[in-house]
Amino acid sequence: MGAGTGLPAEEDAVGISPEPDGNEDRKVRSLLNWRPLLGPNRVPAAILAILQYQMFCKRQSGAGLTAANRMTPVYKITAARRSDLPLLPAIELAAAKLLAGHAPESVLAETTSHENLKDAQSHGHLWVALADDVPVGFAHVEVLEPTVAHLEEIDVHPEHGRRGLGRRLVMAICAWAATAGYRWVTLTTFRDVPWNMPFYARLGFDVIPSQELSPALLLVVEDETLRGIDPSRRVAMRRPCAV
Repeated sequence: MGAGTGLPAEEDAVGISPEPDGNEDRKVRSLLNWRPLLGPNRVPAAILAILQYQMFCKRQSGAGLTAANRMTPVYKITAARRSDLPLLPAIELAAAKLLAGHAPESVLAETTSHENLKDAQSHGHLWVALADDVPVGFAHVEVLEPTVAHLEEIDVHPEHGRRGLGRRLVMAICAWAATAGYRWVTLTTFRDVPWNMPFYARLGFDVIPSQELSPALLLVVEDETLRGIDPSRRVAMRRPCAV
């Protein structure tokens, strides 16, 4: 959904689970539960994205994400590959479900465009969390100011929650930003959602006073407001790279 509100691994949600039995009708019936959330014009795209993710996981593991969980997959954080890009929208949609009631349904139905993901990957601004070589989470950075790396999006698939992947993604970005010479990592998030502002505070992020918001961050907040997100519930945060 953008705006750095993703799901930290310690607090990941329960969302749509890939079906391991190969019954496509059952998958589609499950995914139609998204209709009230996405609206009639978005359901086919959501089904396509999530089914594509499910089928890829089955090809990789032979039994899907549920079996992968049982076998305790090996996790790693790494730079995204071009082949990962088509699988990321399904992760974003699944992770967004926990924010139902906190953000407008139209925002929860958003996914990062393929063009933006492709551009981020080509510039080294996109990271993935892999479970046995299958992407199960990602983090997307935008450089909005010369000295600032902005965490635009971070999501972990609910099937792989509570394994520290969100924290590892954030810290990988902070380490990269320090090495690349940035002074700050910034983000915007919900102040009243336990797995948003409090999570980032535990990782060393501080709230940016409103009078200290840069023009670039003010534009981010304005864009969120135009998309229907209540600005009183949002907060901008930053973490110095030299910590």
